Amino acid sequence: MLQRTITALVGICIAVFLVIISGTIAYNFTIAGLTVILLWEALRANKCNEYKLLFSICLMFGTLLPFFSLSFLKPFSEIFYICFALIAFFLLLIYFEKIQIEKFFYMVGITILISFSMNCLMEIRNAYAHGAYYLCLTLAAPWISDAGAYFVGVTMGKHKLCPSISPKKTIEGAVGGVVVTAVVFSLACFVYKVILGNSGLEIHVNYVFAAVFAFASSFLAIIGDLVASLIKRQVKIKDFGNIMPGHGGLLDRFDSVLFVAPVMMLALRYIQFFY
Repeated sequence: MLQRTITALVGICIAVFLVIISGTIAYNFTIAGLTVILLWEALRANKCNEYKLLFSICLMFGTLLPFFSLSFLKPFSEIFYICFALIAFFLLLIYFEKIQIEKFFYMVGITILISFSMNCLMEIRNAYAHGAYYLCLTLAAPWISDAGAYFVGVTMGKHKLCPSISPKKTIEGAVGGVVVTAVVFSLACFVYKVILGNSGLEIHVNYVFAAVFAFASSFLAIIGDLVASLIKRQVKIKDFGNIMPGHGGLLDRFDSVLFVAPVMMLALRYIQFFY
């Protein structure tokens, strides 16, 4: 427990660091670095590094995509996606005797998922008012849900949620995670409103949307965690890495964020927490 707590605090420090640098070019470089680590862990888990050329192309795509949020590159982002897909399928045609079709689609799919989701963190920060706070909520939502589910599951959990994929998860824990996330989100939005109000900036909080997103993000966090567990079970590994003692690899911590970030970016196009 102590090790998990220490590592969780390190994760919080990383999140705070991201928010602090989020208005600078250093944010692009940091997201690029995180994306490469996530891709490295995900691809090596399924031994995709055996296909060195395609493996390198996937890492390169993840490295460069965060910089397409810059204003002078943003119009070319869709072209970049298309080029990646075309190159990947071109390599499949050349090395079809060596590349297993299942691993090929795993590589392409996981590369697009991770790279796009991490790039959503760029969009959330840069495209909206209160972007830094939305970034905080996006990063915190799955971790709050996971913590709530863990403690409620340990103390009250009796009914297994999905025993064939993740034996330790319980229905009670999942419900607890949803409730805890909704409560924390509401309190966080209220505190943010008070802080801005004391600074002379009056805002209104859409508590209904905050609660709805809290429920949705908690559900997505569970789905993301189960998908990651399924992949690990299929490839017969315990963790994606050991970069974070007590938590495994970076992907073991960011698997839920990968599902929450795109939904947050999409939701903010239509409704915002603050107005």
